[in-house]
Amino acid sequence: MKKNLQNRREFLKAAAMSIAVTGLAGCSEGMQSFGRKGVKPNVLFFALDDLCDWVGPNGYEQAVTPNMDRLAASGVTFLNAHTAGIFCAPSRSAIFTGQYATTTGCYKTQVYHQNKPEIQPLQATFQKGGYRTYGAGKLFHHPAGFVDLRGWDEYFVRSQAQKESGWGLNSWSTKDPILPKPYPNSIFNHDRKPANSFFLEWGKVLNKDEEKMADTIRTNWACD
Repeated sequence: MKKNLQNRREFLKAAAMSIAVTGLAGCSEGMQSFGRKGVKPNVLFFALDDLCDWVGPNGYEQAVTPNMDRLAASGVTFLNAHTAGIFCAPSRSAIFTGQYATTTGCYKTQVYHQNKPEIQPLQATFQKGGYRTYGAGKLFHHPAGFVDLRGWDEYFVRSQAQKESGWGLNSWSTKDPILPKPYPNSIFNHDRKPANSFFLEWGKVLNKDEEKMADTIRTNWACD
């Protein structure tokens, strides 16, 4: 595992050396295919919230993350990564536009694609490059009614109510059948009355309920 951990500088150096060696020795069939007209690699983009860096690939042992460990082992783990903002919306806007908040104007929940429609999101760039683009779940963070659907061939939303409200991010609520038991689940909240329904309060999910989870529903859609 640890041999796959690299900082950004080491990764770029290794990549540069790889390109140089490939150029001298002759490109492999796989590398040549990227240069052929009409041949494009598939791109799969995962967006995840609130992970910090408390996962196995970063050397932490308290959290057990076998799936992320396997994913990390097949690629490169960056240990010196930084966020462009301290809130969901500016961070995601920066990732999808390549622009800082000083350019997009998105410091909290401002709708950059309405205020500055000339800023092109990542999916639109892929689409203009000949890709078919599909999205689901929380990729951007936006106020109700302001989903940026530019550049998507299809964007999956689980219910008609969410489509009408323009808010595909609410994954579960206190009426959800798969709330953890007991609820609230955290030992720090057992003696408290939920002030805001503990939206981020979570716990274990029974195997029989996994298909009901929003992320499972989206994943199944993507696989189909």
